[in-house]
Amino acid sequence: MTDWNTCPAVERNPRKISGAWAFTGTRVPLLYALFENLESGATVEQFLEWFPEVKEWQVTAVLNHETEYFKTPATVKILFDHGTPAPLRRHLPGNSVDRSAERGWELSLDNAES
Repeated sequence: MTDWNTCPAVERNPRKISGAWAFTGTRVPLLYALFENLESGATVEQFLEWFPEVKEWQVTAVLNHETEYFKTPATVKILFDHGTPAPLRRHLPGNSVDRSAERGWELSLDNAES
């Protein structure tokens, strides 16, 4: 999910449209208005005609922000148990990989125990 906190074109106010992200200074919801219309085939120009309170710079900023968000690689936290070979870690670059033994979680049960 995109972090909109750093995008100046949108704001969230709990007293406006149930706290949904909206274009700054408007009551136009970001998700339902912009993205659903674009996904349905509308153009940015049409969107701006339908929602004249939204400025072109705001739409551009939102689309640029969304694009930058998806360029950022996601980091996955992975925890290996005692039976996973530690060298497997090198095949998962860019992720946070720990082993339970490195965290001090010692093996206390055999597989046959329950």
